[in-house]
Amino acid sequence: RELLNAIFHRLSIKKIIFVVHHLVMDGVSWRILLEDLSSVYLSLLEGKLPKLLNTSNYKTWSKQLSTAANSNFIKNDIEYWLEFSDKLSQLEWEADTIIQNSVAEIETITGKLSANKIISRIYQLVNKKNIKINEILLSVLVFVLYKLNGKYQIRLDLEGHGREECIEGVNVSRTIGWFTSIYPILFTLPKESSQLDFNSLFLIIAKQVKETLRTVPNNGVGFSILKYLSNNSEIRNKLSSLNESEIIFNYLGDFTEKPNEKN
Repeated sequence: RELLNAIFHRLSIKKIIFVVHHLVMDGVSWRILLEDLSSVYLSLLEGKLPKLLNTSNYKTWSKQLSTAANSNFIKNDIEYWLEFSDKLSQLEWEADTIIQNSVAEIETITGKLSANKIISRIYQLVNKKNIKINEILLSVLVFVLYKLNGKYQIRLDLEGHGREECIEGVNVSRTIGWFTSIYPILFTLPKESSQLDFNSLFLIIAKQVKETLRTVPNNGVGFSILKYLSNNSEIRNKLSSLNESEIIFNYLGDFTEKPNEKN
């Protein structure tokens, strides 16, 4: 099967339709592609030679990952992930219910919240507590999971863009490909959480999420690199022994802004 298709439609409004397999295109890549196309198009309209930022290609990056796994950049992550592995393995996880976990069990839940209340709360957290938007959204998820199962320890997997500069001389900030990284995270709430009101509990969770995320080295990219590519089999086996979470959180960012309003 083809991984990429592009169609130019000459209708009342001329359009180019791109269909790309996720194997070769992550969420960040779509923005890069649209921005580059817009830049090239506008340059040609103005009779100028298009100029694009030249970054490392996907093949170079993938070949150098094994080097990164045993570099000083990743070695600084080893102690963190080994300690995290020990902490996680000591926890006892019990399934709340037994389900088949099949396609037939899938449900889509859609809800709406008051815009005014949400916006005021976000501004309060961002401006007064220095909490980022992705941390706020993750705090909401942790809050809901705590309310659902009453457990003080919330285990999740986080998905990141995976474009950290972990390989010397390799820059993929403007490269199209699938660089996604996935790493585990654990949030531990205070025992008195059940006695707190909504606002107090959410602020505590938001603070916990913020502090926990910001202690993860290199935005978690080192976890999978060590898990699959480390020369040390003990490290690979230890990280591979961790079970994957049933819930993955992925913040894609703000897609409301168009690459270029002129186009």
